Amino acid sequence: MEVATAAEELAPGAVEDALGNSAGGQGSLPRGAGRSYGDTAVNGGGRSLSTGRLGRILAWDQERGEIEAEAGVTLGQLCDRVAAAGWIVPCCPGTARVTLGGMVASDVHGKNHAHTGTLGEHVLGLTLVRSDVGSIRCSPTEHPELFRATLGGLGLTGVIESVRLRLLPLAGDRVSVERIRCRSLESVLALLRQHDRYDYGLAWVDSFSIKPAKVNSASARCLVLRATVVPGHGQGSGAGPRALRMTGALARFTPPFLFRRATMRLVNRAYFSAPTGSAATRPLGSFLFPQDEAHDTNHLYGARGAYAHHSWIPAGEDPAVHELLRRAAQPGAQSLVTVLKAFGGKHRDAPGLLSFTGSGTSIALGFVNEGDRTRRQLDALDAIVLDAGGKLYPAKDARMSAASFARSFPRVQEFARHVDPALSSNFWRRVAPEAVP
Repeated sequence: MEVATAAEELAPGAVEDALGNSAGGQGSLPRGAGRSYGDTAVNGGGRSLSTGRLGRILAWDQERGEIEAEAGVTLGQLCDRVAAAGWIVPCCPGTARVTLGGMVASDVHGKNHAHTGTLGEHVLGLTLVRSDVGSIRCSPTEHPELFRATLGGLGLTGVIESVRLRLLPLAGDRVSVERIRCRSLESVLALLRQHDRYDYGLAWVDSFSIKPAKVNSASARCLVLRATVVPGHGQGSGAGPRALRMTGALARFTPPFLFRRATMRLVNRAYFSAPTGSAATRPLGSFLFPQDEAHDTNHLYGARGAYAHHSWIPAGEDPAVHELLRRAAQPGAQSLVTVLKAFGGKHRDAPGLLSFTGSGTSIALGFVNEGDRTRRQLDALDAIVLDAGGKLYPAKDARMSAASFARSFPRVQEFARHVDPALSSNFWRRVAPEAVP
């Protein structure tokens, strides 16, 4: 696969000039922290424009809970800044090592989608720099079409220079975590959909425990983790990544051979069998950012790496969820990491043209890359999702087809009209509408 050239650092106030030099070839692509699992932030043969130097907080209204920051500010920096004043970023993915611009470009969600939706619902406005019109302010009322295209727009509508964000009140900086052991997929889905009983939640599924040959079986070893904020505890210090006391410990002490099927089968069984006990209290940051307890985990899957498959299946299509999980449990090709989240509640409308949202179930899978065999497995998973009216998540993709992208996001033609002519990516060249047969 082609790789991008070394990223060029964008300097504050010089974004427009840098973008103006992007004509010809494969164009340019803005890049944040480089945490995307696939190729949405890769521009092979073209320029990569890093937002790392765009790291200033521009405005911070502690009374209203509104903050404006440049695109290169990381989620961890935001959390550490606002938590002490009693606020929190509404939607936090599993790592705090992502940038604000990247979060907007992916329209990220967290473990609380049923309550907050995706980040795009909380973006009040942004400054975008385009090669054709220069700097432009966008919001729900100012250039609203371009604004909607930019939320979840994968960095293709222009360079996001700054973002104005509405925060949520932080009731406390610790959570009480309920750990519920289940043995059926029906039970897991029912527990996740009890939105009023928790603030943050997810379910872990042991793919090795699923019997794919039993078409009507929904038996599986599963754990549901439901976290509720403990009101009034602390001064916000536990909401940011500074609360993580073991950052980097997992990867430093985890040998690569652990992420093999034989060993993961044993690890999963042990994780499921661990005592549940009563609800445990822990720092909110350690629950929100589990990926940050590891460091440089790419090596854990071996030299060929891994494929992520993240999909959403709409409410009312539970048979498709079961079928997807059975297919992901095929002997010799099991997903090593399987995580479910409940999407929905009152947040059903997509803020962006390519937003990954809606009432239903989010399913995240992780596979060791074994070449064609793995890609055939992923194609089969795509078909299950799309036939059920679901979506594939671009931010974690490295191989979906143009046809699958168009089925996931029917408004792709409308989105394409807003793509900056100087910007491109490996992902966009693969899925752009003209590539649809």
